[in-house]
Amino acid sequence: MVPYLFYPLLASLIALILSFAFFLYAKQNGKYVSLAKYILGGLAVASVVTILVCFSVYYVREIKTSDEITGVNSVVLAIGAAVFVVIFALLYAFFGRKSNPKTETKSVTYAAVCIALSFALSYIRLFKLPQGGSITLVSLLPLMLYSQMFGVRKGLVAGLIYGILQAIQDPYILHPAQFLLDYPIAFASIGLTAIFTQKGIKGGKGIALFGAGAVLAVSLRYAAHVISGIFAFSMYAAEGYSAVAWGFLYNTFAFADMAIALTVGIVMLGNSAFRKMVNKTTFDSLPVLRTEVAAGGAIDE
Repeated sequence: MVPYLFYPLLASLIALILSFAFFLYAKQNGKYVSLAKYILGGLAVASVVTILVCFSVYYVREIKTSDEITGVNSVVLAIGAAVFVVIFALLYAFFGRKSNPKTETKSVTYAAVCIALSFALSYIRLFKLPQGGSITLVSLLPLMLYSQMFGVRKGLVAGLIYGILQAIQDPYILHPAQFLLDYPIAFASIGLTAIFTQKGIKGGKGIALFGAGAVLAVSLRYAAHVISGIFAFSMYAAEGYSAVAWGFLYNTFAFADMAIALTVGIVMLGNSAFRKMVNKTTFDSLPVLRTEVAAGGAIDE
């Protein structure tokens, strides 16, 4: 990655981490909370703008002028990215609104650990493709479990952060909108794993619903990669394949990557002690469950 792209991304990430730490400190001590919110919100917006500007400059300098790059459809890529942003914004608005403020510190700590675990596991690659994408050793599982424990809303955010880290780790970028589709958007979708199990995983049926959520999550990730593959990487289509056919075929690696993580996840959740621990965290992080349990409901162990 070129320096004028790498260092602004790194600086944005560090600034967000520090501002988040200040926000948690302020919230715990009851001081400077409003100031911390403004700083965190301002830096988040500034980081997004910085990232988009940097990738736009990178595209103009390094990609657009290259004779080897042909067929990049900027309009369709931008529309595709915008559609995903709207979908995720709606999901963010409708899920997790009743999260327990007492577990905020715990959720951030778990997020840091799960993102770090996923990032470390992403280096264990079972197979790597030439134009980006790889099959890893359960690198997505920590993010999937985080979504289950703390809800879709926080899962989306954790996945988005992980996606940016993936862009820093092993970038293959041809266009700013393609960057959004292949990295932040694609991995934010993993946060949807718990969309059907927001009230905990209840026995075999709950595990099946967790699996269904994972399939939905990877399907959205796959869709983002396919749009990117067709409209940004058409020049790399294998001989005998159209850009559309190659885009669909090439990105099937996303299902293989998820299948490995989901298989291990199902085995782990099949253990009652592990499932009880996951459900306990889910229960604590969503106060709405307390009302249901008080009324006679129960969280499966």
